[in-house]
Amino acid sequence: MLHHPRPESPGHMLLLPRNRTPGLDGAPGATASALAAMLRLIPPLARAHFERPASVIAVVNGGARQDVRLLHMHLLADTELAVSLRTAEAYLIPACDDLALTRQPLQPLHLCYRCDRFGPVDIIAEVQSRVAKDRLADGGYSLLARAAQPALLHLMANGEPNGYSSP
Repeated sequence: MLHHPRPESPGHMLLLPRNRTPGLDGAPGATASALAAMLRLIPPLARAHFERPASVIAVVNGGARQDVRLLHMHLLADTELAVSLRTAEAYLIPACDDLALTRQPLQPLHLCYRCDRFGPVDIIAEVQSRVAKDRLADGGYSLLARAAQPALLHLMANGEPNGYSSP
């Protein structure tokens, strides 16, 4: 973990896996395992390094306009985004066992994946499948989690997804 060279907010940090791991639009197995391990670190890192851990957001970006093509996670304190994600979580509509839609989306494509039932590796593999199927890398995408609720992952497309198909 290191401090971001161009921080977006005070305390903005980068979390990198030990091995060079492709991003979400890369190799499925290694990336899912590495990201699952990183997700488990969000709550303790938020408590240890941020004054207000409830406002900490973990963000994994990918696709277009992404400078670093390897898996990495941003940890930053963003109270406004944390509140927006919590609001979106309050309006979830179950689509299937591990997937929900929200009545308060933050982007045209905003899907919520629950990791508490199937485990993060299986869910991340599903997210990777969605990224590939809907060609989300073309316009860019973000996978977000709140430190206060790391078992709920928000997948959002940055702009209109090219091949979007409803879940």
